[in-house]
Amino acid sequence: MKRHRDSRPNRQHALGKSPGSTHYIGLKSQGKFSGNFHQYAKDKYRSGNFQELNEIEKLPLDASDQFWIDFRGIQWLDNLDVLTQKFGLHPLIIEDILNTDHRVKIDMTDHYVFVILKMLFINPKTNAIITEPYALYIDRNYLLSFHETNQEEFLELVRRLELPESRLRQSGLDYLVIRIIDTIVDQYYVVLDHIIQQIESLEDLLFQNIDSESIPEQIQHLKRDILYLRRHIAPLRDIIAKLEKPEISFVSDQAKPYYKDVYDHVVQINESIEIYREMIWGLMDLHMTGVSHKMNNIMKVLTIISTIFIPLTFIVGIYGMNFKYIPELSFKNGYYGVLVVMGLLVMGMVLYFKKKKWL
Repeated sequence: MKRHRDSRPNRQHALGKSPGSTHYIGLKSQGKFSGNFHQYAKDKYRSGNFQELNEIEKLPLDASDQFWIDFRGIQWLDNLDVLTQKFGLHPLIIEDILNTDHRVKIDMTDHYVFVILKMLFINPKTNAIITEPYALYIDRNYLLSFHETNQEEFLELVRRLELPESRLRQSGLDYLVIRIIDTIVDQYYVVLDHIIQQIESLEDLLFQNIDSESIPEQIQHLKRDILYLRRHIAPLRDIIAKLEKPEISFVSDQAKPYYKDVYDHVVQINESIEIYREMIWGLMDLHMTGVSHKMNNIMKVLTIISTIFIPLTFIVGIYGMNFKYIPELSFKNGYYGVLVVMGLLVMGMVLYFKKKKWL
């Protein structure tokens, strides 16, 4: 599995800017900004779409209803003052939202909770890990979510939100938040399944002694990918732990079991990452062991050949000396006798080597 290096965002245009500057950091793509909102309570539901931020200024956020406002295509966000005036977002928060390479984090105050997560997917064509930031801003009775593309994984949440008897409708925003996080975490399992398939495929190649010059490169890609996953997933454990603390009034007692459940999933995923990391390191050791074993076999064959020729060379050296009188040189069948002796020596040494299981 390979994550292309050119997928890293360019930060050069943001150098020297003051904190809170609203500059998009990421890879520009074709598309446009869009969004939708869901206004709901136990006995009512309303939703709608918008193409510009100005269209949401009329939403009655001071009502007793709850709101989920979803922003897609953050690189095309304009008129960002609306986010500050309508929702009270600090410029530093907007800066973090526009930075697609920002680390996973959580900010909590008495008024709001701000979380940045990473959605991870596998490109089926290139086997590359696709990363997309997902930011959540929770304040009073509304939830704002920011991401790049429209993800089908969240359509099921929308469908359930439309059902009056669903738990989403009967619960508060705290339950909606953990359902969104749970949806993101579930996708991590898909990525990890792909990783273990790659590991098992390489293990099969190594155990079958299949020579491939690409094996070290594949192992190196796996090592880089598992560290990449660890970087984005490991902090999520602390984030959920902070959210489910008793002193956090944002999470109700009814929703805390669901936070605990997702926390357990994240712990399991982090444990799997550590296990897979050790397995990948073991693949390189296994590969190097295989290379050393093949080299030892080659050296053994060459050593045996050299050992066989040592006594033959000794015999040839004796009868190749430039003495005038060597008795055997006058024998009529001396040449054939020497060949027979040399043949017997070779056969005897081969039989001895086989008895010792060196051949």
